Amino acid sequence: MRPHRKFGVYHSPASQTFIVEYASAEVSAANNDVRTFSADARVSQRFIFSSAVNAQITMFL
Repeated sequence: MRPHRKFGVYHSPASQTFIVEYASAEVSAANNDVRTFSADARVSQRFIFSSAVNAQITMFL
């Protein structure tokens, strides 16, 4: 795992993508799986990168 920059999440309902800008994250270099954590660390969401540029991602539930 390698550290990722601060970010939070913005959802685009039309494209069903998320722009991430959250407090912290860990990125697995092997599969680009990202686990993000809110600033208070109570809420975590799991994301996987889409092919879109500029941190647009598809949410993996």
